[in-house]
Amino acid sequence: MLHCATAFLGSAIGQTSERQAIVGTVGGSPSAWRKHVARSGIQLKQYTFDVMLALVPFLIEDGFFERSLIRGERSLWLVCLAAPCAVSYTYPIALGARIIGWYVDHGRRAGWRLKPSAVAAVIGASFIALLSIWLRSPV
Repeated sequence: MLHCATAFLGSAIGQTSERQAIVGTVGGSPSAWRKHVARSGIQLKQYTFDVMLALVPFLIEDGFFERSLIRGERSLWLVCLAAPCAVSYTYPIALGARIIGWYVDHGRRAGWRLKPSAVAAVIGASFIALLSIWLRSPV
């Protein structure tokens, strides 16, 4: 299936770029295109995964953070929210930005108190997940 789509895309690029010889040559050559896709495809998949995963913290409503970080009701869900730090280097940045943004907004409106056990749960889970990805990374 990928080869058919690659061949179709290559021929389409070759046909539409008649005036630009270099683009037509590279685009019209399915084997060159396949090699390029094979070399850079895995990087594109990882980048797409990281971007998709980084959006997850911003899809969670503020009420979740109020219930979990202020009242301490859903500490296990906080750990689950921090678990993807084990597969992505960008996710902890997005998670931290979301929590800090919520905290600044909430603190300004309703006070700065948080449940220490809930904060420890999310920081501890994030730290362990980051440690695991760091230990698994090639040197």
